[in-house]
Amino acid sequence: MASAIPPTTSAAKAHRRRVWIARGVWGSILALLGWGAFILATGGREENESPEAEKPAADPQDPAAARDRQLARTILGQWHDTYMGTKRTITLDDDGRGEMIVEIVGSTTLRFEMVWSVADGTLRLRSLRGEPKFAAEMILRINGDRAEHRIIEAAPDRLLLVDRDGKTQLDWRRTP
Repeated sequence: MASAIPPTTSAAKAHRRRVWIARGVWGSILALLGWGAFILATGGREENESPEAEKPAADPQDPAAARDRQLARTILGQWHDTYMGTKRTITLDDDGRGEMIVEIVGSTTLRFEMVWSVADGTLRLRSLRGEPKFAAEMILRINGDRAEHRIIEAAPDRLLLVDRDGKTQLDWRRTP
């Protein structure tokens, strides 16, 4: 009885080898794009930053603290932007938790769970974990898990932030 599977030829083996190599190259490219997307999303972290819990509570009568509370209320909800080949969506919940979805156009999607706060007119983000787990852990290990963006404008339909470098603007729009 003859087998239904044709014998493997050297040309077929070479083709499979090229396919596996191409998949490895594309996987590496996707990992680097994910890393870049996370940098664009969070801006990395300084090593000397202390955790949010270690910062003293703001005086409720302080005008700056009142402004921060108002900013925090204004930016609640879901925002989106498109930046350098990625589509990003961030959700900021009223309990201080959040989520960021980073879609690399034509490629993969990364999801990060985070906590957030507003202090001194600055949006502070700390990523807790992400998916796919391997890619998220690698990104967090390389770039750190914290970011700070000064709030330039917080309107009902627009959230304009400036990155630590003082030049890079992140222009988020409310998701309907």
